[in-house]
Amino acid sequence: METVSGPGGWLGTNPPQDLADRVHGIWLRFATDGTVPWPRFDPTTRIVHRLAQGRSASEAPLPAAAFVPPPAAHLPAAPSATNVS
Repeated sequence: METVSGPGGWLGTNPPQDLADRVHGIWLRFATDGTVPWPRFDPTTRIVHRLAQGRSASEAPLPAAAFVPPPAAHLPAAPSATNVS
């Protein structure tokens, strides 16, 4: 995060180095073995990972969710991190 810090940087003069280290470690583990410290997203449980807190939690549905149609059954599923080549 050093490239975005400083008086004119996105994160100001005192960026959260512990958060940068945590995110860096997550990316390294993902690049090494494809794992992440959170469960796969499920729209019914809406478990999200809060990077700053280092934990997963359930998130309330967005207000507009009731107006979004379900995914089309004929579309292929998005590739997962384990089967991307």
